[in-house]
Amino acid sequence: MISSKLNMLRCFKPNQLIRLFNQNQFHSSRLCLEHTKTQSHEDKSHEKVLEKAPEPSSSSSPAPAKSDIVAQAFASISDLKPSKAPFTKKKRIDPIETIIVNAKDVETLLSAVDTQVVSRKHALKVLSILTDWSTNDKIKLSDFESDTRFIKMCRVLGRPIKSKEEPESLGDLSVVLGITGDDEAAKLISSIQLPQMVKILSALGAKRKRSTPLLRSLAFNIGKSSERLNLKQGADVFYATALLNFPDEVLLEKVAADMVEGIPSNDKPAVLGSLCYSMGVLRYKNSELLETITHWVDKNLDHCRTQDLVSLMLTLARVNYTPSNAQELFPRVVPNLTPAELTSSSLWLDLVWSYVVLGIGDLNQYVRSVLSSQFVEQFSEGSETDSVGDKLKLININAAAKHLLTNYEGPFLDPKSPVWDIPLNRSRDKQAMVSVLTDSLVNLVPAQTHLKTNVDSRLGFFIDAEFLLDSRKNPIALNKETKDVHKVAILTLDYHDLCRGTHNYPNGIAALSVRLLEATGYHVITVPHTEFHRNDKLVSRVKYLEAKMTVIRVKSKSL
Repeated sequence: MISSKLNMLRCFKPNQLIRLFNQNQFHSSRLCLEHTKTQSHEDKSHEKVLEKAPEPSSSSSPAPAKSDIVAQAFASISDLKPSKAPFTKKKRIDPIETIIVNAKDVETLLSAVDTQVVSRKHALKVLSILTDWSTNDKIKLSDFESDTRFIKMCRVLGRPIKSKEEPESLGDLSVVLGITGDDEAAKLISSIQLPQMVKILSALGAKRKRSTPLLRSLAFNIGKSSERLNLKQGADVFYATALLNFPDEVLLEKVAADMVEGIPSNDKPAVLGSLCYSMGVLRYKNSELLETITHWVDKNLDHCRTQDLVSLMLTLARVNYTPSNAQELFPRVVPNLTPAELTSSSLWLDLVWSYVVLGIGDLNQYVRSVLSSQFVEQFSEGSETDSVGDKLKLININAAAKHLLTNYEGPFLDPKSPVWDIPLNRSRDKQAMVSVLTDSLVNLVPAQTHLKTNVDSRLGFFIDAEFLLDSRKNPIALNKETKDVHKVAILTLDYHDLCRGTHNYPNGIAALSVRLLEATGYHVITVPHTEFHRNDKLVSRVKYLEAKMTVIRVKSKSL
């Protein structure tokens, strides 16, 4: 954690640090300690290589000028490594540190470090205080930049560590921690260039460091920048936001616009594969960007890798988007994706499920392949591929084979298969939304005899509420037999059921649920959380549901 914070200095050139210092914009030396840069391995099927931060030059050079010495002082902080020894607090009071902390002027500060041996700990503390004073206009750099004591202190900080294996003292690290802060780092973001912002965001993603103030500052400054991101930078931004689950709409819209401009001249399919993967994780639906990607793939299919095509198909299904060139593209892509080309049975299942969501042509052979007993056995309890998500996809595909596919003659799931033995769980927010729905709905439909809630559809999801309407479109008892009955199912759509980048647009899972219910004879009412608020008054919620039921009744007249 400490080393990742220290590496942030590598994003700034020495002259940038000096300029920031002179302009009183260098709020604190801790602003530079949050940058990380490592490689993430979130998705093994997509080769994602993050750019490394530039290494400081080790070449020999003539005696540095004063400004170079100061720059080296800041840059050297990035070479500090965390000690391997456990941290223990020392009870002994450090007299020099006491003088530094209580100092009221530059002379007192510099006198405190005017000793034969200046420790890095004390030098860092003095530098931090001087930076704060300069920022607050208490002092000017010109007041002390020529002082031999200050130059000596900067030389101490600019001196490289002799051995990489030699652990640093605990005092140095405690000072670094004391001058580091996300809020201060966020203030510095506007002073750096766009490529450095992208590198910082990528590094945060690689370390899974979700620093909200820093992320908001990065999103704001990248989003408002008029400079265009190249494809690699855009893909890195999407990937980092996916890893951190930080889908800032303004940021993504800016990056998507830049990607749309750059994709036509792209010659690297791996970049688009990474982009597609990130869009799928984020559930980010941008029609213009998806159209640009699919048309590029159609023209450059021979250069695309299997994992890139898989990412594209999974993402299109995840956001429930069928491109305008689907009739030309899908027949060319789908035959090239076979189980032998994929890394796991689970990935093949995901791909077939995506075909079902997208409604691709003749699905019979693909559905047969995943509903065969040999394939299903791989997802039995205790197996390596035992996953609730995979089992729900199998149930979805089984339902599609029964209700959506025409002329399907393949196998179905065995009613006694352990695949069915999975709990259908809801998130806390979803359950709260369903509870509010029920409380509102009982004012329109009698709860005891006319309404069912939390119904297991046997299609792979819950029906949140179910009731019947007679020929006059009035609620009737569930156990009453009548010829002209209209089954109504209500599905609530919370934050996770909707795509980002569009308004109230259901994702692939929610859209498939609606299609399956309609295929089994239900009239489906969807209730997105953006329209049905838990904090609204009961009267407002009831009126909203009544209006939704009226639409169902109008549609029913044409049946």
